[in-house]
Amino acid sequence: MNYQIRKPQLADWESYRTHRLKMLQEFPEAYYTSYEENLLFPPEKWENYIQASLDAANSITLGAWDQSRMIGSLTISWSDKFKTKHSAEIVGVGVEKEFQGRGIAAALFEEALKFIKAKPQFSKVNLGVNAENLPAISLYKKFGFQESGRKRQDIKIGERYYDTLEMEMFI
Repeated sequence: MNYQIRKPQLADWESYRTHRLKMLQEFPEAYYTSYEENLLFPPEKWENYIQASLDAANSITLGAWDQSRMIGSLTISWSDKFKTKHSAEIVGVGVEKEFQGRGIAAALFEEALKFIKAKPQFSKVNLGVNAENLPAISLYKKFGFQESGRKRQDIKIGERYYDTLEMEMFI
């Protein structure tokens, strides 16, 4: 399978929206926002999110693309606050079920870490992952992330709670 890792462009907003909604349906326990919330977003919100990524003021989104279809994504965010601008955070990591196991998440992480390491302001990368998502945790450890904490009952879906494992890597 050939796929490309790149930032989404404004013209890609519908593909990004479709991908994001699919991820929220397939893996609701992996995200802080819900399918129902995101479904209500107007087109301008999706376009604004992509524009913010293109501007790279305090976040960028990377997508894995099978031609014009986004099949995987992650976002890198950071603060411009003096005391925390040394830390980047990777959020919203997801690869659609039918494309998992093909190295797409690893390719997204390679590009993300290349971007982060090229910015001298960063000395640390943080991420959070559902504590039950063992394949993701294993992947993150392969890239050098270590467990740094746990947020118990961090997400609630229906009557079920999920813990978030906090991980970090120093550059």
